[in-house]
This record gives sequence, C-alpha cells and structure tokens, in this order.
Amino acid sequence: MQKGEKRVEVESPAQPFMAIAYKRPNQIDKDDSVFDVLGEILAGERTGLLYTDLVRDKKIALAAAAEADFPGGKYPGLFLFFLVPNRGHTVEENEKNCYEIIERLKTQKVTRRYAATHQDQGSGRAHPPPRQQLGHGRGADFLSCQLR
Repeated sequence: MQKGEKRVEVESPAQPFMAIAYKRPNQIDKDDSVFDVLGEILAGERTGLLYTDLVRDKKIALAAAAEADFPGGKYPGLFLFFLVPNRGHTVEENEKNCYEIIERLKTQKVTRRYAATHQDQGSGRAHPPPRQQLGHGRGADFLSCQLR
C-alpha cells in the first residue's frame, strides 16, 4: 500500500512533460461521476480550467490535460494530469500552477451552468449531483467540488 507521494524523473533530450496521478476507484464506485465531472471541468477541451489558465492565459504550457480514468474504468486506476511546458518555462512552474488550480477548485464554487457544460457528453451521464452529495467517500480525498 502506497502511503505517500511517489516521484520518478527520466532524463531525456525530448520535450519535457509531467504527469501527476491520483488513485481513484473503479467505474461502479459511487464517486465515479465526481471524477468524470472534475475531469471535464479541469480539462474539457479548450474551456477546461487547465487549458484556459496554463495554455491560453499564462502561456506557460503548450498542453495541459487530464484523464479521469486511466487506463480504464473497469478496475481502480488513476486520475492523471499531463503538463507540457512552453519554451522558456519549466516542468516545476507548470506543476506549481496545476496545484494552484486544484486548490482553487477545492475552495471556490463552480457554477451549475459551468459544470453542466462540462459533463461527460459521451457517457450520457446526468448532470453533476447536488452540492450535498459531492465530496463524500473516496472522491473527497482527491477533490471536493461545490456547485451553486
């Protein structure tokens, strides 16, 4: 059982990038929809918080994305963040800004309208659960998202 952060660095002449992963339950867990909604809010195309903040606004990243159920949802897996620094910016700078976005999401409210536009369209899932249902169970260990 993993009790803390695990960090791996690989030196390569290729484009630097960073992957940040959190453990998550499988797709039949009661918190599965929380991870799906968070994935869409954080990385939903060009309107997700990661893209708008790191790529479009600050221009410190070439790409910023998230995958809510890597490598798939059948078994417990990972919630992944991928960050690719822009020229003149570092992996560490992107990591710091990514964690700031996560902290902001934990403390600031997300409007129902914003969350509804970022629901997983492909799965046919209903709109995000009401505020009192979010943040319970193992999903709360990762992020708790409040809707207004």
